[in-house]
Amino acid sequence: MSTNMEFRELLAADAALMLGVAEAHDVAAALQRYWAKREGTEASLLSELAHIARLSPDALTRIRAEVERLVGEAGGDAKVALTRHGGLDRSLHVALGQGGANLTHALSVLGIQIRAPLRALPPDRYVGFEAAGIGGMGVVYAALDTEMNRNVAFKMVRPHAERRGPRHGRDPTERHAAGAVLSACSPASRGRKRVCGSTSNDRLRTLSAL
Repeated sequence: MSTNMEFRELLAADAALMLGVAEAHDVAAALQRYWAKREGTEASLLSELAHIARLSPDALTRIRAEVERLVGEAGGDAKVALTRHGGLDRSLHVALGQGGANLTHALSVLGIQIRAPLRALPPDRYVGFEAAGIGGMGVVYAALDTEMNRNVAFKMVRPHAERRGPRHGRDPTERHAAGAVLSACSPASRGRKRVCGSTSNDRLRTLSAL
């Protein structure tokens, strides 16, 4: 079985979830059956999924069309298509983890990414912003992560710096600031809270003016 075909089948598994035609536990079961048979000439994830989830012909057509669309946009490379799509949905990864440890490992070896939904952060998650380094690329800020109670670093890159590339206008202070901030967070200092009225939006506005 070619690697490209395996990635096409993985795209089909993810498409079934994204189109809402099958549940994660059914897709996981079908993927495990397919993976065990994939060396055979008749192996097909969709045939396994159709049997397990009792998919209609219309649902199968929709999945195939979505896979063809994604692969076509990636120039025929299914691996590139899956990577651009962000990998497999996290719900499938969780379902596999409940009984497909070997398959989870195999997917990891193949470099399959896990796509998780983005979540909005509360406005007070990061506080106490302080400039730790300024250079041609932008500004590195130190802040306190109030959820994890630890120091973190953010690098705000100027748009024109992204176009010029990373080798232009670098400043030693900027280059080493992030590492210094993170290394300074020793276990003894994590209990110390730093509170400041500055927010990430304030700092972004400051950066845009530089």
